[in-house]
Amino acid sequence: MRRLADQLAAAAREIGGSGDQVHSRATNLEFEGPAARRLRAWAGEQRTQAQTTKTKLEDLAAYLRREAETLEQAQRTAVPAPRR
Repeated sequence: MRRLADQLAAAAREIGGSGDQVHSRATNLEFEGPAARRLRAWAGEQRTQAQTTKTKLEDLAAYLRREAETLEQAQRTAVPAPRR
C-alpha cells in the first residue's frame, strides 16, 4: 500500500509539473492575436485540470498511507488464533 501511495504521489508531482510547464511555455510565446489568446486560455485550463488531478492523487496517496498505518497497527496488536 505504501509503495502504491508513493507511486501516486510521484505521478501527482509529474502531472502538476507538466501542467505548469505547458502554461509557462504558452504564456511566454511571442505570439499575439485571437489565436494566441485562445492558446493561453487553453493552457490555463490545462494547468487547472492538472492541478485538480494532482490534488486528487495526493489525497488518494495520503488515504492509502493512513490505511496502511491502520492495518499495520491492527497487525501489531492482533491476538493470534490458538493453534489446534
